[in-house]
Amino acid sequence: MNRTQHVSGACLATTLFFLGAFPASAGGFTFALLGSAGLGRSHYEISSIDEDEIESGSRPAFAGGLRIGWSPTGQARFSLESGLLLRMKGGQSERVGGVDEQGATFVDEPFRLTWKQLYLSIPILARASFPRESATPYVEIGPEFGIPLSGTMETENAPSDPVGGLPTSETDITEILVFPEVSITVGAGLDFTAGGHRLFAGLEYSHGLTDVLDTVAVLENRTLSAVVGWRP
Repeated sequence: MNRTQHVSGACLATTLFFLGAFPASAGGFTFALLGSAGLGRSHYEISSIDEDEIESGSRPAFAGGLRIGWSPTGQARFSLESGLLLRMKGGQSERVGGVDEQGATFVDEPFRLTWKQLYLSIPILARASFPRESATPYVEIGPEFGIPLSGTMETENAPSDPVGGLPTSETDITEILVFPEVSITVGAGLDFTAGGHRLFAGLEYSHGLTDVLDTVAVLENRTLSAVVGWRP
């Protein structure tokens, strides 16, 4: 069993635990539809046979979609949320070097790699709220499963190399993205009322647990986002 299978199994067990925390005998459920959008920064942790030559950086990220939240009637402090999100991930790295026609490594000017990935994500988050007079702080945590929709790798100022070098423009990497991407998402924020509308704002951090590339290199995503949303 590979690492992805181990992590997926652990997250499935966590999900079943969350579901079991809300028994039907609790007197029914209260449902709510939530919409959210967020902007942030995404980067990746990458390692390979020449990992000392790679320096990871970040790039803008986006996440948005709809969630459904449900909680036992009379237990508004605790809820479970799931839904569908479009989540942009990736990052940038500065790299030096290449391979010449004889297969020998040479050192050249640094060149930039930019990874862009788009996922349809399914979060399953346990949420705890702490009501106050003016606003309600909340925290949330749970697994998130990502279905890869597209991916590209862009290069700038790459060394010229006719034998096995990196492309000098943009390459589609969708076919080598691993399904599913498994991550843990944690967040915190405030529920509040403005203009008669129930809104929320907070921060979310998504920590990738699985290698997303079917290659020698190991790439794991990290994303920090500021999110805002509404509750009907």
